[in-house]
Amino acid sequence: MRHIDREARVRRTRITGRSLHNILEDAVIETGRCPESLDRLLDFYRQTGGNDAWILAAIDGWGHRFILAKKSANDHEICGIRSLGEDGLEGTLDDFELWSEIKETGG
Repeated sequence: MRHIDREARVRRTRITGRSLHNILEDAVIETGRCPESLDRLLDFYRQTGGNDAWILAAIDGWGHRFILAKKSANDHEICGIRSLGEDGLEGTLDDFELWSEIKETGG
């Protein structure tokens, strides 16, 4: 594997993460709920004509798979896209997260 500097890895993570987040928002608007998993989100992407290899790989700049995360906010759930960052550990300062402001409406 060729050498890629840290800044390029961060850029790749942000670009792919934002793209996945945009797809996530589309899925929530379309279905009224957060997808069950990252794989279900990627199924939605394919079903709507998506075929970008970077998106379908769903890996960050360090080769870690992105995570579809959910959390509670008051009486609803919101969902987001998370990269574990360079160290590959959840909950550390190098994590990258984008949370959807769209709340689940479906049942």
